[in-house]
Amino acid sequence: MVAVVLVAACGGGGGSGSVTPVDPSPILASARIGSSGGTLTVANGDHAGVALVVQPGAVATATDFSIRVERDPNVPSLLPVYRFEPADVDFPAGTIGIAVRVAAPFFDANGVVLVPPTMFARRGDADAFQVHTDVVLNEVARTLAAAPTRLGRFFASTGDLFRVFTQPLAIVDPAVPTQFRSLAGVEVAVANGTDAIQLGRGSLASFWTSPAADNLLVLHGLQGSPLDFRGPFDLPASLGATVKNLVFVTHPSGRGVRETANVLYDLIRSNQRPGFGCAIVGHSLGGNIGRYMVEQSHLDSARAGFDATDAPLSDVVTKLVLLGTPNAGSETAGGLFAALVPVLSGDDAAFARAGLDLLEGPGTFTALQNAAYVDNATQYHVIAGDVGIGGDGIVALPSARAIALAMGETEMVFPVAHFDLHRGAAGNGIAARIDWLLQTP
Repeated sequence: MVAVVLVAACGGGGGSGSVTPVDPSPILASARIGSSGGTLTVANGDHAGVALVVQPGAVATATDFSIRVERDPNVPSLLPVYRFEPADVDFPAGTIGIAVRVAAPFFDANGVVLVPPTMFARRGDADAFQVHTDVVLNEVARTLAAAPTRLGRFFASTGDLFRVFTQPLAIVDPAVPTQFRSLAGVEVAVANGTDAIQLGRGSLASFWTSPAADNLLVLHGLQGSPLDFRGPFDLPASLGATVKNLVFVTHPSGRGVRETANVLYDLIRSNQRPGFGCAIVGHSLGGNIGRYMVEQSHLDSARAGFDATDAPLSDVVTKLVLLGTPNAGSETAGGLFAALVPVLSGDDAAFARAGLDLLEGPGTFTALQNAAYVDNATQYHVIAGDVGIGGDGIVALPSARAIALAMGETEMVFPVAHFDLHRGAAGNGIAARIDWLLQTP
């Protein structure tokens, strides 16, 4: 749904044919407002309707308020981010109101909303995202209003878009509960979540000091989240007690294989302690990320922590389980995202890079990776699905198999659909298979 909505707005369904990011402006509106209250409103232009309402009594003394457009590195500029200031004041509930502009892709050619947006917020780059679900959409003005108690950056988005573009790239500590909310049926991890759960098992403190026999790192796929692996029959709940530390990575999957793999390589190298090792299970795109991280990240000069003496991660990753991984690409998974890249401007194209990474055929990302592959110290194990159609519904069987396995490496096909490769692992034999792989030298 995410890509369908954006492609429609970018030329596939009555849109303008291209998307131009909103240009940042120093200040859209500003005023000094006192105890009697006041309003800031942007009347014209691309940001018409953006507003800040200060009710009487919100401040005791005259205070400078302003509205800016501010680029957030975790949000494509297609979704305008507005900064309301002052951002360091706690206001009484109900005394502050804001309205932000909703991006054009949320509406069809007749101005009818395609996907209801919600409001996300954070104060700055180092702060965690929060969500405001008590919002009011004005389809005529194309604005979304909320009543926060603290100002900062605000933008209109959805749970799907948040997962693909905005959720942080991080290694999740199983010992710390993850807060989350469900937004129109899509669960997202946010600082003000209404629910909390411990994802995985063990702890990061133990993970970084434990050997590979005790550690498993799990990478989710496109549009995914560690929150998707929570069912009673899912892989994490089904693995044996020998996996003492089961740790998830969360990442904005639209950003693609190379960027995510390189950041993760640096995170592992900067946190590992003597004796550390791990196995990796990568579901779908997560397997492509795991492969690049093991095979190429140490050589990639574009990686932030690059040093010519960096060793391949195969020195600590003993096994890589490619679970429904499109080793030769998947047009089904990446085609719509790939269609976004030519119409997104400038740096925004990076937010849909996963589409290009998953294209099939000669000269594509996966074809070049397979051509460059040289057997390394990490054992690769392919687990694929085939529901009688030559694949699992997302990844074709030849794509899953498109990697040369060496002695001791294995391949097994289960009559399972793409997402049931992990969701039904307790009953379909996949958890038992992975347990066996992890315990076998």
